[in-house]
Amino acid sequence: MNSRMSKLRRSISRSVFQLNSSLSRQNSLNGLVDLPTMSNTTLVDKFATPTNFRQLRDLIRNNNELLAEVVAAFEEKAALDFHYSKTLKKISIRLHKLTHSVES
Repeated sequence: MNSRMSKLRRSISRSVFQLNSSLSRQNSLNGLVDLPTMSNTTLVDKFATPTNFRQLRDLIRNNNELLAEVVAAFEEKAALDFHYSKTLKKISIRLHKLTHSVES
């Protein structure tokens, strides 16, 4: 468990460091006002204990469940859009058959 936690800490530290460096590069390149960034140890200190690691794991699990629901909603919307476009195509074919020989 400790090795997994230390790998997670290193991974989070690297991610935060990369995010901070990319944000500072973008800010200086675009002439934007410097945004407050987190120190590299903030997340590591926050999730350093095993109980906090469990909280982080639960938070990730809950977010995964939420994202799964969001994906399901988008899939349902895509299916409804497909059905709607299929119906419109049928209607347009029928209208074309009816009106292709009619003079305007």
